[in-house]
Amino acid sequence: MLGIFACGAATAASFKAADCIRYRQLLHAEDAQSARLLWVSLEKSAAHQQPILLLQTLLAALVLVLFFKWVALSAYRTKQFAPQAFSWTPRRAVWGFLLPLLNAYQPYLVLRDLLRTALGKNFNLFHHILLGIWSLFWIMALIGLIAIFHQSSTIATLSQLGARSFASALAYFAMMGTALLTAALVKRISSAQTQSNQHGNRSAR
Repeated sequence: MLGIFACGAATAASFKAADCIRYRQLLHAEDAQSARLLWVSLEKSAAHQQPILLLQTLLAALVLVLFFKWVALSAYRTKQFAPQAFSWTPRRAVWGFLLPLLNAYQPYLVLRDLLRTALGKNFNLFHHILLGIWSLFWIMALIGLIAIFHQSSTIATLSQLGARSFASALAYFAMMGTALLTAALVKRISSAQTQSNQHGNRSAR
């Protein structure tokens, strides 16, 4: 599911990047005929993008619901397995992704603690780097979405429309990177948790 979402985000990013280039060309059009052709091209592009972006939005909502469900379940399992090493409750872990300001840094802490608790002594510098890159993409996506929301509430000039397309391209690119890295982290954490549970069951016997 995250892979499909990443492909959709990459497609949307390419659309918005192309629009950004067209707006730049429109600003520097040498004659009315060229400007008109560029404007018609932008209108056609917007019409083609609308159903794709709507589908991407619905897919994003579904992916977020599934991801938050996974975060809550993983936090619950980790809390049961290592209550001293893991301080997050399922509710706190999920709300950290949603609340403004908190969602700039708490998601990194939640995923770090999930991964560190699951891996134990195998948690190393590579995992710190992976989490750091994930956090960078996550924050880029947040900034891009905030910029889009802010710009969409104002009447835009051509240069502002170009900036909006650039912000959208940045946001979708960041979403693609976040989705791919999230898939890697989810797989690693889930695999480590499964191995830990199996080891615990064998020890109990």
